Amino acid sequence: MANENSKLMSDNNIFIHVLKTGGTTINTAMNDSDWQTEVDFNYRHIQKKTKRSNSADIFDSKNLEKYKAYNIFMMVREPVDRMISEYYFIKERQGFMNLLVNKPESFEDYVLNPQTPNYMVGFLLGKKMYDNTPTTNADLEQVISAIDNLPIYVGIFEQFSESLNYFGENLDIKWNDDIEVKRMTFQRPKKEEISSELQKIILKKNNLDNKLYEYCLEKFNREKPKKVKQQIKFELSKHNHIISYTKTLIFFEFCTKNKNYLKQNNLFFRKLNTFLHGKLKITDGHEFAATWNASFQEAVNRTFNGTDFATTICEALKSNEDPLQAAINIGEAIDTFFDKQGKGADKFYKALEFDVSMVKRIRPIQKTIEVKSSFFSRLFSNK
Repeated sequence: MANENSKLMSDNNIFIHVLKTGGTTINTAMNDSDWQTEVDFNYRHIQKKTKRSNSADIFDSKNLEKYKAYNIFMMVREPVDRMISEYYFIKERQGFMNLLVNKPESFEDYVLNPQTPNYMVGFLLGKKMYDNTPTTNADLEQVISAIDNLPIYVGIFEQFSESLNYFGENLDIKWNDDIEVKRMTFQRPKKEEISSELQKIILKKNNLDNKLYEYCLEKFNREKPKKVKQQIKFELSKHNHIISYTKTLIFFEFCTKNKNYLKQNNLFFRKLNTFLHGKLKITDGHEFAATWNASFQEAVNRTFNGTDFATTICEALKSNEDPLQAAINIGEAIDTFFDKQGKGADKFYKALEFDVSMVKRIRPIQKTIEVKSSFFSRLFSNK
């Protein structure tokens, strides 16, 4: 049965959302929803309890005739860039990180971990995230066989707009002319910033994912529309992602390496988060970040008035008018302060106490609409 929230998606369409391939953007666009809908028959993604995808039956040859009655589509992404995006998304989410036997301390550790390779192929066959069973050539052949014989329409993340047009031509989907990009990662290096040596290691360890990507890319370039019929505009704003991010995570989680500081102040951050969402009902990411930063500074001033720590936070907050960048600066300032002070900073681990009077609501003068980062512009361009 199709998801009840579906407005733009036919019951005959099945979307397979491989992690970190722009799937949340596609899901919300085709359902005309603010956030991704629940995993079900028409929406194949990671199941919350099992951490497995529910797409395995589609790739089972015994179900070939059954699924020929449906229009199935999905996206794949270049393995190096996808793994970068995956790590910087996953490292803040302990529910996933706890699935790894050895917790990575860096992106390189993540790449070298024996549980991380070839996730795209494993996902499609219903393997648990970070499954200990290695993915094989036979698994890849099974996936490619299903793609060819059903068929399954596969778009390319790096050709996002063209992929939506490709889906639109072959499936019963009419996209809106304006689509908001979801699930942006606040901080991550570009592919070009990763050493060529490490990139080679990623491709070698993820050779099955790379073979799948190259196969799908060749097929896509052969089958995609020669002329783009619909010009889709993408709203690119990291500020838009703040609201959904903070519904499950502490805002400073992405920008502060000092997890001990976050742990010591977990209750304060949770109460502040609940107040901004529940009592003030802030729905603008720019306003949320600005209010969070100002309230945190006020709490630090009340608890550590006149200290170097209070001065450090104040200077970090004033360093940038963009509240998202200011939060990043605050996170870096916390890390640097505790690293430099060593044991002398132990007294600043004293937990902050939340009081509603310290909340300083900051309403934005102008809402940030477009991210100027060439990374996002490049990924969602019409090249």
